Amino acid sequence: MYEIDCEYSYSNPTGMFNLSCPEKMSKKGYTELRSYREHLNLKHEEECDEVREAEMEKIIAAKHAEKIEMTWLEKNEAKLQIPVPEMRQVLTKPWSENKQVGPVLLRVEVTGLYKCSQEINVQLTRDEPEKPSNMLNLAVMPYFKKLWSSETDTICHVVKRDPSKPFDKISMEVNKKEEEVAPILVSATTGLRIMPVTT
Repeated sequence: MYEIDCEYSYSNPTGMFNLSCPEKMSKKGYTELRSYREHLNLKHEEECDEVREAEMEKIIAAKHAEKIEMTWLEKNEAKLQIPVPEMRQVLTKPWSENKQVGPVLLRVEVTGLYKCSQEINVQLTRDEPEKPSNMLNLAVMPYFKKLWSSETDTICHVVKRDPSKPFDKISMEVNKKEEEVAPILVSATTGLRIMPVTT
C-alpha cells in the first residue's frame, strides 16, 4: 500500500459556471451555448436597464411636478446621461494557475506467490471510526482480486475527500485460499498496520 501524488485544484462554483473551468459553457434550451463572459454581459445589461428605469421614473416625476412634458427624444437623451455600473471583470481561477500537487490516492497492490491462480480478499478498516473520515470511497466489504500465476495487480484505489488533509489511519487484513503464505504487499505507508491472515 502506498500513496500517490496527483495534481488537484479546488472547485469554485458560481451557480451556473465554475471559475476553475471558465471555458466550460452553460446550455440554454436545446442548442444555445453561453460563455461565462456572455453571461456577465447579459447580467450587466439587466443591471443597467434597472438603474436607468429607476432614474427615469424620478426624472419624469420631477418634470411633471414642474408641469413639463418631456418628448421621446428628451427622454432618450436623459436616459443616455444616467451613470450605470461598470462592466464586471471576468475573474477566474483556472486549473493551470491554481493547481497543487500532493498525496491524493492510496493504491493497494498484491502479488501472488504461486504459479497457480489465487483468490485474494483485502479488508481495509479505519482505526478511528468515530472520527470524521477523509476517505471518499473506502468500501465496507472486502476488496476481491483473482491473480493468475505470480503476477502483481492493483486491488483498489482510495481517494481523499480533501487533499490538503491527511489520510485516515487504516488497518489492512489480507485473506487468500492457499494456506501456506499470504500475498506479498508491495509497500506500506507510515501509520498503517498490515495483518496477513490465511484461511
